[in-house]
Amino acid sequence: MQEKLQAPIAHFDLENEYDSYINAAFRSSKKGQAYLFMGTEYVVFDYSQGPSHAEVVEGPLPICKGFPFLRFTFFVEYELDAAFGSGENEAIFFLGDECAKINYSSNPSYDIKQITEMFLFLQCTLFESDIDAALESWESNEAFLFKDDQCVCINYSSDNCGLVSTIRPIAEFFPILKDTFFDSGIQAAFMTNCYEVVLFKKDRWAWIKFGSPTRRFDTPFLHIGQMCPSLRNILPRKNSGLDGHGIDCSCVPNSSTGSTRRIYTPEEVEWLRATMERKHRSRKYVNVEDLCR
Repeated sequence: MQEKLQAPIAHFDLENEYDSYINAAFRSSKKGQAYLFMGTEYVVFDYSQGPSHAEVVEGPLPICKGFPFLRFTFFVEYELDAAFGSGENEAIFFLGDECAKINYSSNPSYDIKQITEMFLFLQCTLFESDIDAALESWESNEAFLFKDDQCVCINYSSDNCGLVSTIRPIAEFFPILKDTFFDSGIQAAFMTNCYEVVLFKKDRWAWIKFGSPTRRFDTPFLHIGQMCPSLRNILPRKNSGLDGHGIDCSCVPNSSTGSTRRIYTPEEVEWLRATMERKHRSRKYVNVEDLCR
């Protein structure tokens, strides 16, 4: 029988809480809204009135509150790397070298695989181990993936999946971003219902208005500035993993609510260590093996 390791209340504890800005986002199936993720929390963001009047209409809340079917998975307990909307009430989340295809309708479901298992064509590319950000495309069944200053467009449909473009610098896909804060990397992004692109990086955002899919690179309007007051009032977040969920959250072990501790396999412990080292090389964490003894 494979040895199991008892996990602590939080899968890993931070020696010090750290600041989280928008680290992932995707367009909601509800018109004019998007999900924005900050550490282990999320908000519902209404962008229908443009950058000057965009506002948070729900949250911040733990990810497990909005996506309860993902409880006891890494995708609600750690900072997501990226996400994009992939259909009606559907999205794809990325964390480390894994991704989850989710359906968040009234009949939810999810399928977790390694990136290169779900997207075979990403094998032997810089996107096979992790992804910085993702963005819905104006074309059906297509999305942009970002890592460092590089970008690629993919088709994720079951019938025609594959690379739509070569891997190129971000500024070649979006020339308007050349020599801006965003041409060296993007932390999160989503496409609005009006073919506008919203990008996030630390405490800044960019709002690119193309006007129509056929004129997407024809003199677009670019707004780069501090995030709207509704976001500035809640950012940055102090990310403390499960410790920040509250005792009434079913993700947190609590005998009175019947929630139980998650069990780690040695392979999962190793995966966690590698993922944390890649994502947070500059931050200090308690040793995973010590936590799981």
